[in-house]
Amino acid sequence: MKGALAVLSCCLLWACGHAPETAVDPAIDSQLAREIAQIKAIDHHAHPVRPTAAGEAPDTDYDALPVESLAPQSDPIRMRADSSVTVEAHRLFSGKKPDPVALLDQLGIESMFANRVTMGPGLPAPRFLWVPFDDALMYPLSNASLIHNSDRQAFFEDESVF
Repeated sequence: MKGALAVLSCCLLWACGHAPETAVDPAIDSQLAREIAQIKAIDHHAHPVRPTAAGEAPDTDYDALPVESLAPQSDPIRMRADSSVTVEAHRLFSGKKPDPVALLDQLGIESMFANRVTMGPGLPAPRFLWVPFDDALMYPLSNASLIHNSDRQAFFEDESVF
């Protein structure tokens, strides 16, 4: 549930930052502006949570790292349970499971690169495209000097190649 809420919160954060323009700059070509507004985005790094049916175990393959073990204070402020954005997401989707494809449409996202362990039903291609993890390859040598907090400690231990 926490993962689904995080994804939903991210979607709402994006939507809140992309409100329709109320004033049009006369220096901007209106035809060009309309064409640009129709361009769909590509979300190049996401961890979408696969929707599950009633009674089905919650999706845990949205990330290879143990994000549930992270300290709560490490969550971005707008993604914490008491954040106004999170509270609003709960209000909007209370009792409903949003359709992932409909959410992409609403947010103007053509494709989402899903950095997950596995895909599965509910995240259909070509809207959701699987990409592999490469975390362990980013820091292939000793990571001791990079560990400054408990979050990094957990990440580096779980992704260690050696």
